[in-house]
Amino acid sequence: MNRPNLKRMIKHMEQGLIDCVLVYKLDRLTRSVLDLYKLLEIFDKHNCKFKSSTEVYDTTSAIGRMFITLVAALAQFERENLSKRVRMDMEQKA
Repeated sequence: MNRPNLKRMIKHMEQGLIDCVLVYKLDRLTRSVLDLYKLLEIFDKHNCKFKSSTEVYDTTSAIGRMFITLVAALAQFERENLSKRVRMDMEQKA
């Protein structure tokens, strides 16, 4: 959530300049389930739609929110595992 362009996008949403956020894939927006829910709340608050060009999400239904949560959880899991593996490899090389 602490990224300059993300903050700028949110500011533009608040000003009514953005009514739809289009991402290539969900994990390009965030890899954190907590951040995803914060962003979805912000999108809802400012009547901003959320769409992915390669994935189908319906955040207006319970099943759609469950699905997007699972995808975000898997992205977060992958990010954490990748970080751990890289750290272990760097320590091993040292």
